[in-house]
Amino acid sequence: MFFLGVLALFQIVFLPGFLLLTALRYREGFLKTVLLSFGLSITINYFLILTLTFLHLYTPATLISLYCIECLMLLCMISFKNLLTPTHFSLKPISTFFSFTEQSSLITISKLAGFFAFVYLICFYSFYDDAPKSVFSSWDAILSWNPWAQQWAQNILPPHTSDYPQLIPINVSLTYLIVGNQLELFGKIFFYTFPFAILGILWDLANRNKQAGFFWGMVFFIVFLLKIFGNQSISGYADIPVASMCLFSLYLLFIENTPRTDCKKSIFLSVILTMGAISTKQAGLLVMAAYPIFLYLFLSKNFPFYSTTQKIKISLLSLLLIIASLIPWESYKLFLYYHHLDYSNSLPLLEGAGDQVMRHNYFLKVKHSLHLLFRLMDKNFLVIIVPILIILSCYSAKKMRPIALWLVLPMFLMWALFFGYDVRNIAYLLPFLSIVLGFGFQFLLQFLSHNRFVYFLKTHGILAYTLLSVLITLGGLLKLNHTYKNKKLINQQFIAMKQIGIPQINDFMYTYINKNPLAGIIMTNYGPLCYLTSFTSNCFYRPNLLSLDLFLKNLSELKPSYIGLLTISSKTKAIKEYVANHPEKFEMIESHVAYFNLYYIRGSYEKS
Repeated sequence: MFFLGVLALFQIVFLPGFLLLTALRYREGFLKTVLLSFGLSITINYFLILTLTFLHLYTPATLISLYCIECLMLLCMISFKNLLTPTHFSLKPISTFFSFTEQSSLITISKLAGFFAFVYLICFYSFYDDAPKSVFSSWDAILSWNPWAQQWAQNILPPHTSDYPQLIPINVSLTYLIVGNQLELFGKIFFYTFPFAILGILWDLANRNKQAGFFWGMVFFIVFLLKIFGNQSISGYADIPVASMCLFSLYLLFIENTPRTDCKKSIFLSVILTMGAISTKQAGLLVMAAYPIFLYLFLSKNFPFYSTTQKIKISLLSLLLIIASLIPWESYKLFLYYHHLDYSNSLPLLEGAGDQVMRHNYFLKVKHSLHLLFRLMDKNFLVIIVPILIILSCYSAKKMRPIALWLVLPMFLMWALFFGYDVRNIAYLLPFLSIVLGFGFQFLLQFLSHNRFVYFLKTHGILAYTLLSVLITLGGLLKLNHTYKNKKLINQQFIAMKQIGIPQINDFMYTYINKNPLAGIIMTNYGPLCYLTSFTSNCFYRPNLLSLDLFLKNLSELKPSYIGLLTISSKTKAIKEYVANHPEKFEMIESHVAYFNLYYIRGSYEKS
């Protein structure tokens, strides 16, 4: 099982993208090859599996056949030296990582800072993150993303996805199809790759462009990531994945001095990566809108002999290709909307996620958005330090101006005006904001630096690298020391599943059924209960238990033996009163466990 899971991850994060790079003879060093293989692979998997599912061919047999073909192609490419050469995996960018004598003092300091950010994130996820590491724990993942992935794995087009793109569920479905069961461990590991992909891109841009601001961008990104998201960054939400894919879409266009022979290939690959961004979550559409601007700037720098008309045509044609990639899935969704088999939730979300007060009051929307953000991060830092660093960045680095103007500012305004009902929706902005702040901070350091201080850090920097490298090595050895067996993996998932949603409710329910085996089905508005291992077959999730009429209607239809009522919302007050006034029908088993009441229905329910 573990070996199959590793094969699934290899297919998700590396193999298809690497084959494409090799076929294009795109030879750009180890780190860039790994990064592009990751971004391209998950995009290729998306379109491949989408096509197979439309044709009802997404089965284990088909997948194994495709995997064998890919491996055969890889072996053939290895046998031809002109297709696969050591330049794919040149370690020069990594070897220069430890070089101090050829670099300026401030670049050395910035490299140390970027390396520390990388190591700190590893340590956080390894030792300080108390979230379940082998199962999905976020609300959206439990009720949406993961169930959709399981439907894809069953060769089914998920009907109730609203306007949410499906790149993430489709890739997670590979783990279920290859492993052969619903073990969530390998799908969860997939989510760990996205924050590190962002750090890898920033590191590669810093080395290739020889600009220390990207190193400081790594530090700012880690600060935002851990302060705003904490352990939620890898809990199953699609916000960090879409942030990663948004950065991927412009990654190749941000590289300066791209070899002329690779420029057209870079444009082609960036178009594919942007298709992946818009297929991850709706936020990718904002990067798609800005893509022609950055492609035009890329063409102006690398093809100065092109006329303005030519550059505009290429930019718009690329945009049309990206938009065209939406047609297959969106056509299917329009068919469902037309036949009332699904519904679009875009308009309600844009209007304030159902909040009637903020629906048409943009001032209140912005105020609410900032209030949520200030609860997680220091207000003075956001109001004073961030604007100052943005101004310094735009003043000192001309290349930061389009990023600030066409990405950071529009993305922030879109979040504050339309998506600020949840602070995690700001994720797509964070990589670009971090880059701009990094360049501003680097300029500030250059202005304030003292030679003796930076010389001391330069000469002692190797000690920090050595200690951090030893730490990473020891951590890796400790992880590898564990023996992964099938029963152990499944047992780990069973234990971890108790932590999803509201753990106090989960503990109570497991304690109850251990003493009192269930004698029928449970109807509940607490969604995670229906995804716990012992309840999946006899639990029915009904999120609309917000009025007495709907409650009674569901009672009549399902005829449950138990009711699990989450009473956080004030709208459940009428239901509680109804149940309390009919003790001959409803027996209270437990109440006030994290606002959760469990009732037993005496006999069969008859509507009165």
